[in-house]
Amino acid sequence: MSKESERLLESLSHLPDRPLDEAVDFRRPRRRPRAGVLAAAACLVLVIGAGIAALPWLVGGRSAAPGGGAGTGSGTAGHDESTVFLHYAGPVLPLTAAEDTAVTAQRTVTLDFAPWEPVWVSNEDMAGGDAAYLEQLNEWNPEGGRYVTSDDILVTDEYVLTNPTAADETLTVYYPFAGSLNMAGRYVPTVTAGGTALETELLAGGYSGGFAPAYGAEAGDEALLNLSPAGWEDYRALLASDGYLAGALAGDVDLSGIPAVVYAFTDYWGPEEGDDAPSPTIRASYEMDYEQTVVLSHGFNGGSYDPGAGVQARSFSIPQPGERGYGRTFYLIVLGDDIANLELTCYSTGGWDTEAEAEGGAAVTRTETNLAAALEPVIDTLYGDIGWEAGAPMEGNEELYAAAFRRQLAAYVLAEDAPARYGEGMLENLDVVNVSRILYLAAEVTVPAGGQLTVTAELRKEASYDFDCAHTENRGVRGYDLLTEGNHLTITSQTAALEDWGQISIVRQNFGFDLAAGVRTVTLDPAQPHYYLEVRRVDP
Repeated sequence: MSKESERLLESLSHLPDRPLDEAVDFRRPRRRPRAGVLAAAACLVLVIGAGIAALPWLVGGRSAAPGGGAGTGSGTAGHDESTVFLHYAGPVLPLTAAEDTAVTAQRTVTLDFAPWEPVWVSNEDMAGGDAAYLEQLNEWNPEGGRYVTSDDILVTDEYVLTNPTAADETLTVYYPFAGSLNMAGRYVPTVTAGGTALETELLAGGYSGGFAPAYGAEAGDEALLNLSPAGWEDYRALLASDGYLAGALAGDVDLSGIPAVVYAFTDYWGPEEGDDAPSPTIRASYEMDYEQTVVLSHGFNGGSYDPGAGVQARSFSIPQPGERGYGRTFYLIVLGDDIANLELTCYSTGGWDTEAEAEGGAAVTRTETNLAAALEPVIDTLYGDIGWEAGAPMEGNEELYAAAFRRQLAAYVLAEDAPARYGEGMLENLDVVNVSRILYLAAEVTVPAGGQLTVTAELRKEASYDFDCAHTENRGVRGYDLLTEGNHLTITSQTAALEDWGQISIVRQNFGFDLAAGVRTVTLDPAQPHYYLEVRRVDP
């Protein structure tokens, strides 16, 4: 589930109990065009490390918490099954490598609830220099501020790497973490070796598992091809797959070999929005051969499709002054045979009522180029301001977002068996930044011959939870979990520690922590792949 979908679900509990009117008549195409329409893409390649594979698509630590002792226990006690939360933030994942190595690891994971402690924040700090907002905050918080808390926890994931050989061992390690691109800025870990920060590279695993045969799955492996990481078992499967990490290492696809014709729509105009024109709209109608042409769109929010008659129409609402998107350029990107007899019509409404025709139009520029170049302004519009949410790490990682977009477009829109939800070719529907995936921090380390090196990842971990409007028994329960199995790195022993700061009561778990008995350190069983902790906040 995307972040936008989750926010919508939470907001639904505040809506009145009455039906919502349908706002748009969006008719979906009855069938997909044949893959042969894009035969020019046969030369596309995906680079994985130093190798080249032809793409199949288109052609066929804190001090101990106060209170209680530092007792130890077994990690096998507690509840047998974890909760399936409506919002699942994913588990803490173990350090891994891309290939087998003689180096082994001893792991210690600390779950620190320090962010749950209330912190006083003044109105001035919250306002951030906004005088109008400060005035509102002074009304809401006459005490001059308020206490704030977080449901996040701090995780310290430490590995003592041991090299049993007689030669220094240099290897690339990958610290994986569950998340989405738009939230990575808040939750990206930091990785150190011997107390020194490592130079890392951020890599993005594929969307919904991202498995196409070029990403390492066997052809016809539908279980992996359609996998969406909705539970810990899914993350376990992705982490264990060499193909998933290989796809993240590949990084990008080359779309420059696909010819494209771009129609750019600018200087649009129409009636002023009002009672007589509730949604002024420009409609572009044209003829096309559905067997030989694919049309991608950006900025268009309506469509009509008739393969039998060989006609298609796309429409967009005319942005009004002051609205988001005012003055932007809208695009139709044509792949395969070009469209013909393009006509523009303005309507005073957003529907498909031909009686609502009005005065209006737009300037249209036609350019022959390639798909990679055609997508550049689209990607810039979609992700140019991605840093607005949770400090997403856009600066310095622009190409990571662009590559993820191109990979997802190739696998889920241009592919012959593309999911039906992408059949209209609306590029806005390609939800690249919100979807759950595994991201990696790659770093190179050297473990001395016969010696050890401590590698530590520190991260802020989001909680799993049920939405308040769901009215489940888990209202107020927050869940955190971890996996014990990585890939190509043997972990010989694992220990988990809990720093609760007197902020929690344990509802369900299988770690074996016992707050009353002071058991806050436990040894994990290597035969148990998944550990979880579900808690409620203790009332002050």
